[in-house]
Amino acid sequence: MIARVRNQRSLLGVGLHADPKSGSGYEPSAGLTLQFTSASKRLWAVRHIRSDVNAVPKDSAIKVVGLGVIGGLGGTVLMDIVMMITFILAGARADLFFDMVGEQLGDGAVLGVVVHNIIGTTAGFGFSVAVLMIGPLELTSLRKGLLLGIALGAVTIPVGCVPMAIWLGESIVGVVSFSVLPHLVWGATVGWVVAYGLLRARKPSRQGTEAQR
Repeated sequence: MIARVRNQRSLLGVGLHADPKSGSGYEPSAGLTLQFTSASKRLWAVRHIRSDVNAVPKDSAIKVVGLGVIGGLGGTVLMDIVMMITFILAGARADLFFDMVGEQLGDGAVLGVVVHNIIGTTAGFGFSVAVLMIGPLELTSLRKGLLLGIALGAVTIPVGCVPMAIWLGESIVGVVSFSVLPHLVWGATVGWVVAYGLLRARKPSRQGTEAQR
């Protein structure tokens, strides 16, 4: 019976050994104690990593997300302007892209503009949430915000423009070539606006922490 109980404890991962002081008693092994200690430390780190990474108050985080929406919308408007100028320089109608999108959705250029701006605004919202929640994306300077924003703009070219070209039945190379500069402008705008707002939101929090010390 004793051997069976010991085997069950071993299967459950509870390493016990005889306590020489008490004779027949059992106590947790040193290895088990270390495992519990290590697991507790990891659990503590998981629970606190978000507050340690960005240290942004909840109300300030909401403002940063709002700036992501504003940056996404403002960046999309700038992207639209750059895109229309590019089309004009190429000898095409300024609203060519928006008209094509609108026609695919059963309307005209106005609907195309609305849809495009909704997508850009949503992407700006996603960017702001990502930099608040993902440690390696923490924005510590305007420069990093710009670089991450430009990188995001570059990523949206294959992710967004290639499916868009296929959906519109246009040349992928042609759509991508017209989209590179506008998308990078959008990304730079989103990155700068979110970084600026996040750094301003974090500054009072850090000053308060230093004052408490």
